[in-house]
Amino acid sequence: FLDPSQMEKKVADQIQAREKAHMERNEAAKATKEQRAEKRARKLHEDTSQALSVAIFYVKDMSHTYHRTKVDMNAQQNNITGGVLECMKPPLACVICEGGPKAIKRYIRLMTVRMKWKGA
Repeated sequence: FLDPSQMEKKVADQIQAREKAHMERNEAAKATKEQRAEKRARKLHEDTSQALSVAIFYVKDMSHTYHRTKVDMNAQQNNITGGVLECMKPPLACVICEGGPKAIKRYIRLMTVRMKWKGA
């Protein structure tokens, strides 16, 4: 029979060795800063060869700088193409955008829920 304290020490050493090996494997597999940035960019760029979605919005007044900036910035961030047609009389704007399904879904949410059209 072994001394219980020796057995406990042996078990503790084994646990520590497994934990150290685990941490070393994690550190070796960790992505670099460039790899993380590339993966983030790759996830944002959708493959539009399979499906392309289009959304059209009619906005009563888009003359405020806040609205113009928000619409433009979010389109760029979501890799959406399109344009804005504005009429002076009556004050009306038509926002036409096309992109991947996920991007259009996020953009629809921006235009219908997140954007505060009355407040600005």
